[in-house]
Amino acid sequence: MHARWQAAVPVALEALSAWFAARPANTPETPYSYTLADLAFEDLASGDDGLGALLAALHGRYGDLDLSGVSGASLAAGPSANNARPNAEYLVSVILPSSLGAIGRRAFASCRNLKSVTLKGATPPALTGNDVFRDCSADLFFLVDDDRGTLAYPRAAGWKNYGGRIRIRFQAAGLVFSMTYVPAVNTFPLGYHDDQTGSVAAPYLIAETVVTWELWTAVRDWALERGYDIRLGSTGAGGQEPARNNWYNFAAWCNALTEWYNAQTGADLSPAYYGDYTNDFSDSVRGGDPGFNQQETEMPYRALEGKTGFRLPNRDEWELAARWRNNETNSVPGYSNPWFTTGNSASGAAAPYTDATETLRYAGGLQPVKGRLPNALGLYDMSGNVWELLNDGWYYAAYNVQNCNIQVIEIGGWGYHFPDSGGSIQSAPLSNTYYYEADGQSDWDGLRLVLPLP
Repeated sequence: MHARWQAAVPVALEALSAWFAARPANTPETPYSYTLADLAFEDLASGDDGLGALLAALHGRYGDLDLSGVSGASLAAGPSANNARPNAEYLVSVILPSSLGAIGRRAFASCRNLKSVTLKGATPPALTGNDVFRDCSADLFFLVDDDRGTLAYPRAAGWKNYGGRIRIRFQAAGLVFSMTYVPAVNTFPLGYHDDQTGSVAAPYLIAETVVTWELWTAVRDWALERGYDIRLGSTGAGGQEPARNNWYNFAAWCNALTEWYNAQTGADLSPAYYGDYTNDFSDSVRGGDPGFNQQETEMPYRALEGKTGFRLPNRDEWELAARWRNNETNSVPGYSNPWFTTGNSASGAAAPYTDATETLRYAGGLQPVKGRLPNALGLYDMSGNVWELLNDGWYYAAYNVQNCNIQVIEIGGWGYHFPDSGGSIQSAPLSNTYYYEADGQSDWDGLRLVLPLP
């Protein structure tokens, strides 16, 4: 044992070691939680290893460590590439303090069951190499609380290399919703038969779930007091059930969410949707329907390039996030790291949709969000629950006999088709799409948010 460390922190280490040793053997799904304070990172360093002593103290028990009370600006590097650390595989989650300014190379290397790293600081710690989290779990996520819209982690050098693992938790007025970072990808498969290709030129954030009734009503109530005109939507929704509405109301609500978030946090995001009121799309959308039951011949609302606020996802953005995989199981041949789920499958599933047992692990009927397993990016209900409306792909249906000539794409499956809603699973494939009126009042259309990044 390193003499300086032994002299400095015998009480903290002995308490930690004894506490874990007294616990029965467990699994990564049932980790023990321990909070450690009154300690400094430099006191933990033995050689070049800042976590070695803590990991050794786990005693072969899976654990969650809250280090938010530990002081120090630097977490020393981990062992060299050829020297594995005892008990590294037993760390399941860790909370790092706001004081941390740098993380050394390989600091978390070989923590194979590390599922989450919660980062408290507003400024991302510098990563001194691209192998800080080498050989960690493929399901690792970095959880970041962002209450000012600065989005520092997805923009920071090094962190964006861990694409698909950064989750931002937006917090305002007592409400929280999370979004996951997705990097740009030049080419990936599209369509049920994987015979088309998509491309996303810029990174973006996409919401962990569709918008809930709780968030929808809080923002709508705030917006109505400030001149917005947004319909309530499905009165059968409540709490954590998906909000359901039409395309026009969703577009206006995205602008309201942007303004609401700015007002609550001091962020300076710019509303995305503008209306063709004067033939130049210069007016920010505040009304939920440009003319209910009218026969528009052009899309009257559009998300403008360069705006930084919340909006609906484009088709390629949605399908990239729905297909993303961390392994080659049930993936489209010819792609790797990331791999992409086949288009005839539910998002995240390890088999085509005709395998009902596997499909129903990821997709189901109308229900509160997070009722099924998430996909590889930690996104829930990308298949099943409600259709999800898209930002692009609208067309003018000249001979439509229903309410509206403007038809918009919805994707992701219709919960009514699932066994728990009295149907089958034919809408489970992630590439299934359907066109519906932009002002339609379906009880099956939901909204998943996207936030563009520079």
